[in-house]
Amino acid sequence: MEKKARNFRDYPVWKDAVLLSTQIYKLTNDMPWFEKKGICDQLQRAVVSIASNIAADAV
Repeated sequence: MEKKARNFRDYPVWKDAVLLSTQIYKLTNDMPWFEKKGICDQLQRAVVSIASNIAADAV
């Protein structure tokens, strides 16, 4: 049986994850510079990871 890749862009959960990423980037953009190297970087990496993991699981 051949495994067919699915289009993850059609998944509502992937769309929600991308929206969350956009919101987090906007939120962290307004934080002070000294926060950007700590919590902001970690939040941004985590939120991008959500959408990436959904996409990777769709293959």
